[in-house]
Amino acid sequence: MRAGKTIRETARRLGGVVIVSFVVAVGLVTLALQTVRVGGQMDRENQLNADFVADIMPPALFLVEPMLHATWMVADPEQTEQHAAELDRLEKTYRERLKYWQGTELDPEFRREVVEKLQPLGDKFWQHVHAELIPAARSRDAERINVAHDGLEGFYADYKAQIDHLVSVSQARNAELHDNSLTVSNLALVALGGLCAVLVALLLWTMRTLNRRALVPLAETASTMSRMAAGDLEAGRTTDHRPDEIGEMTRAIEVFRQVSRQQVDSAEAQRLVVSALTEGLDKLAAGKVNFRIETRFASEYEALRVSFNETVATLGTLIRDVAESAHNVSLGASEILSASDDLANRNERQAGSVEETAAAMRQVATSVSASAQNTVQMRDTIAEANTEIEAGNGGVSRMVAAMTEIEASSREINEIISVIEGIAFQTNLLALNAGVEAARAGEAGKGFAVVANEVRALAQRSSDAAREINQLIKTSSIRVGEGVSLVNATGDMLGVVARRIGSINDNAAHISESAEAQARNLEQVSSAVSDMDRVTQQNAAMVEQTTAAARSLAEEAKRLALLVSQFDAGGNAGATGASRAEVRTAAQPVAAIPIVRAPAGAMPVPATIGATALAMAEPADWSEF
Repeated sequence: MRAGKTIRETARRLGGVVIVSFVVAVGLVTLALQTVRVGGQMDRENQLNADFVADIMPPALFLVEPMLHATWMVADPEQTEQHAAELDRLEKTYRERLKYWQGTELDPEFRREVVEKLQPLGDKFWQHVHAELIPAARSRDAERINVAHDGLEGFYADYKAQIDHLVSVSQARNAELHDNSLTVSNLALVALGGLCAVLVALLLWTMRTLNRRALVPLAETASTMSRMAAGDLEAGRTTDHRPDEIGEMTRAIEVFRQVSRQQVDSAEAQRLVVSALTEGLDKLAAGKVNFRIETRFASEYEALRVSFNETVATLGTLIRDVAESAHNVSLGASEILSASDDLANRNERQAGSVEETAAAMRQVATSVSASAQNTVQMRDTIAEANTEIEAGNGGVSRMVAAMTEIEASSREINEIISVIEGIAFQTNLLALNAGVEAARAGEAGKGFAVVANEVRALAQRSSDAAREINQLIKTSSIRVGEGVSLVNATGDMLGVVARRIGSINDNAAHISESAEAQARNLEQVSSAVSDMDRVTQQNAAMVEQTTAAARSLAEEAKRLALLVSQFDAGGNAGATGASRAEVRTAAQPVAAIPIVRAPAGAMPVPATIGATALAMAEPADWSEF
């Protein structure tokens, strides 16, 4: 092969040769096996011949059983119909098998023998059975039966001779197929052996080529890479690179070699930078903020050195400013502490005054609330009285209506009495007339005269009673009229009283509403005073917290001054030379300061402990609070 080929191309070509050889071998072997295998062309042909022989020797194509039934029919004509039915069944089977073999892949010579020779002989046999033998057996004519049977034996002999011929031909064909199968099998084995030898040779040549072109160079390359990984950067140096994948790997190794050298140089520069920064940080940890890195770094790290020096210089300036601010914070904390004490005293006095005011307002609010409740009760009582008067006024109205109805009834009774008087007068006249008629009648009318007198006396008494009742009714009407007048006057007076009570009820409602409004206003005033009391208490608590914060701020300022004194910033404003033991002592946490709690329900008060207290560093005139 040419030296310029890549390993990939070489492997592809070798693989192609091996694959083609393998495919050719498999194809040849498959073709041979397909020919001689069970179910192959030769096997199918051999099997068809064997099946044909097996089918023509016994029934159905071989007419032994039909000939046997024909002989039985001749021997026993009484059973003719049974044998005739069996012969029909055998003929049907014969036709089906004959049709089957004509449609198979049987050898053409066999098919020609069957169609041209065997089938005509069979047709003659069956034609003679139906045309001669069965009619003769049915006629019970012994001579005719024997003649028909003899003719049938001749047809059977011809058919059997043709069957024997076909059997001999089939056996010869089977022997020929067996010999051909052995020949094809031997050729396939020889071809398979040759192809296997060729494949083995190709595989050996392929392995040798791959070992020389790929495996040995890969092992050398792996060894070079392992030595470089162990630190030997000069291992396997070469400038002669192959044009294939191995060459690409050696070129990549040279690139890795250059990068590794650069990494070694960079690591050395980093080591110098880390050493200088470590020294600078140690100085800072010792409080030497005036330390500077003077040795210049490599170009890519020089900006780090400059930033470190600038940061340390800025830190020194900040420390000096912090020391000065700590001193100012200490002074401001002292002023805040003094002002907080003064403010606490003022808040205590103000809290006492507000508490007394709140107590007085609560008493006033209680009194006003009681008055408002009494006013509401009075309004309710007046409203009930007004309701009762209105109910009485309604009763008077109903009484007037009843009186009016009584007066109307009196008039009706008066009219009825007038009618009764008229009736009594007429009755009296009739009785008088009856007396006159009785007198005229003489003795016969005496009894009737007595009755007429009694009727006249009764009519007189009825007239007298009617006049008396009429007089009584007139007197009652006068009394009823007077009662109606009095009731109307009473109703008018009750209306006036109801209007007066309604006016009083309205005034009482206005008084009640005013009292309730005053009670609500007093409750709001009392709530406002309570809020003032609570806020005053909260202010007192805030003043206590402010005092505590001022004390804590003063302590923190002292601690800050001691902490700043650790740093050597070159002329810092804080005290210098403080020992680390003093600093640790000053850095201990300040003791907890008790905080005055606001009363229950008070609003939360924000604490001003720590850095928040710095916002009060400016002096303030606390006396104006």
